[in-house]
Amino acid sequence: MKLLPIIGLLVLSIPGFAQKKPLDHTVYDGWQNIAERIVSDNGAFVAFTVVPQEGDGQLYIKRKDGSAVAAIARGYNANITDNSQFLICRIKAPFKDTRDARIKKKRPDEMPKDSIAIVNLNNGGIQKMAAVKSFKIADENASHIAILFEKKPAAPAPRPAQGDSTARPSAPAPGAARNNAEPIEEGTDLLVMNLTSGDTMVFPLVSEYFFSKKGNVLLMETTKKANDNKVKSSVVKLDLSNRTTRIILAGFNDAKAYRMDEAGEQLAFIAERDSSSKSLQKFYKLYYHKNGADSATAIVDRKTSGMPSNYTVSENAQAISFSKSGNRLFFGTAPVLPVKDTLTPEFERVSVDVWHYNDDYLQPVQLKNLQQELNKAYLARYDFDKKAVVQIGSPAFRSVMQTQEGDGLVFYGMADEGKRIATQWLGGAYMDIYAIDPVTGSRKIIQKNIKGNAYPSYTGKYLVMYNDIARKYSVYASDNQQISALAADIKLPLYDVENDVPDEPNPYGIAGWLENDQALLIYDQFDIWQVDPAGKKASVNITNGLGRKNQLVFRNINLNREERFIKNNQQLLLNVFNRKNKGSGLKAHTMGTTFQIADLNAETLPLRISAVAKAKNADIISFGTETFERSTNIAVAALQANSLMKDIKEATVLHQPNPQQSQYNWGTAELFTWKAYTGKMAEGIIYKPEDFDPKKNTP
Repeated sequence: MKLLPIIGLLVLSIPGFAQKKPLDHTVYDGWQNIAERIVSDNGAFVAFTVVPQEGDGQLYIKRKDGSAVAAIARGYNANITDNSQFLICRIKAPFKDTRDARIKKKRPDEMPKDSIAIVNLNNGGIQKMAAVKSFKIADENASHIAILFEKKPAAPAPRPAQGDSTARPSAPAPGAARNNAEPIEEGTDLLVMNLTSGDTMVFPLVSEYFFSKKGNVLLMETTKKANDNKVKSSVVKLDLSNRTTRIILAGFNDAKAYRMDEAGEQLAFIAERDSSSKSLQKFYKLYYHKNGADSATAIVDRKTSGMPSNYTVSENAQAISFSKSGNRLFFGTAPVLPVKDTLTPEFERVSVDVWHYNDDYLQPVQLKNLQQELNKAYLARYDFDKKAVVQIGSPAFRSVMQTQEGDGLVFYGMADEGKRIATQWLGGAYMDIYAIDPVTGSRKIIQKNIKGNAYPSYTGKYLVMYNDIARKYSVYASDNQQISALAADIKLPLYDVENDVPDEPNPYGIAGWLENDQALLIYDQFDIWQVDPAGKKASVNITNGLGRKNQLVFRNINLNREERFIKNNQQLLLNVFNRKNKGSGLKAHTMGTTFQIADLNAETLPLRISAVAKAKNADIISFGTETFERSTNIAVAALQANSLMKDIKEATVLHQPNPQQSQYNWGTAELFTWKAYTGKMAEGIIYKPEDFDPKKNTP
């Protein structure tokens, strides 16, 4: 009888245990999201990171069937080799250690360092290395990894014995200035390892390095060594096929912006050899090396034929590139800036900002963008035959669009100089569009005062222009140099009909060009049109008008970042958005075949699909799905046209973040429609708390 009160107490307390907790700011930091996600080229493996708002994340590696390969605490920045055999990732130092170091205001060299992990995807074996600054693998044929280590901490100086008045100050640390010499920032050890065999090579004093695209060459820059004048800074080429090295340049003050052609046979970079680190003016030269040559040679400086007056080779690293074929070399030029006055004391200098109402930008904008403007580079090409500079870009151009990956017969430039001030009230500037001959650098104006955008075809034969004011497309043909209307036979609007800002509506855009510039794909509000730029064939709605008929929005998902055009028989993966119920889906469509919808109800699901990625060499896709009640997960499915949405619905879920959500009050979201005061139907969403009771008044 004495047990009854205790039993009653337990029964009364059960609802208390079952009750969910309210969601408040104290739990936000632990909420997780999926950040990085990559798929191996063969589609067998998926790697992804799960990170909290604050704290340590986790890198998971799983097979496409959901089974685990490995989990790496604090892993991030993962790369998978193109043969799908190895994954390499960085490992962050623990969040607590980094936070404590920041609180203690430790120097950068005293902060906790990253590590790396090399994972064998076949057996799950993991090899870790500490104190790593960076690592790289090649885009293709990635048989090797290069790992640059952090600088080794200097040994503490010995303390003098107590009472030893003859003790001298300790020697300066490596890299420190001595006898007023210029300080040397030494490079560190670079480990080059064959991932399969495990064979390694170590190169000291490396500051920069990168692989050729094909993975056959590793380029390294090494630095001088403190207290050893015999060691010179060098650019070294390592042939990975026979493990031989060649120094192609030695003895420079600064070198950077290294670029190789795709074959790894040509190299270009900029270097400065003639001044000290304290010089107020430094003039870089463009260096070039080709396989078989003893060393790199300077091919462009400020005195080279064709270099614009008072211009020099730019320091901008992004300006150097080879064309796809390797036959053209591009680099950047920039005006020679006046020398900074260092003789007049700071307190005696007069600083005045002068603004004119015809300036391109207001004075505050000029000051904000000053460094960006000073770093601008203007596209130029080196003519190997004439050993001269061909200037292509200029300060007038907002941008220069190369075609055929640098090998095109015509480039295009968009010039807005003198018109940029209007962006303050127009939202964008009027532009003059030019055709540019990359061989001679000559320019021909195509269109004046257009507000909008331009889309060159892959070869450059056509340039499609959209005019915001006219709300129409036009096309320029470089062979006959004529401009004609484009898609004039499409009677539906190709611009945003729901634009609700005080500006001209933007176009829905283009999905891409077809192979050999045969056509381009243009969006309307719902569907996709195939349009002939030559104007000889009628425009074709490749989604058969089924988007507009069923209130479905079709948009192409680019699954290959290197894709430059769409092939005639290529399979497209389309994102589908249902305007009626706000559901989403994916649909596969092969170019040249009839677009059909078998089951309208099965085209979309009541969720959001995002972050779609495809394996390069397999019909496997990774993606995320989410609803209001559930955060984004990561799933894997086969890319099969005849059963894609069924496969999406039954996809293998690799991970669902935030299992703790079940402990908290959440809620539901419901689509709601009503008649607005204008008489039109309006849409909205009602968010209800989890314990919502329709019989009670709820704020």
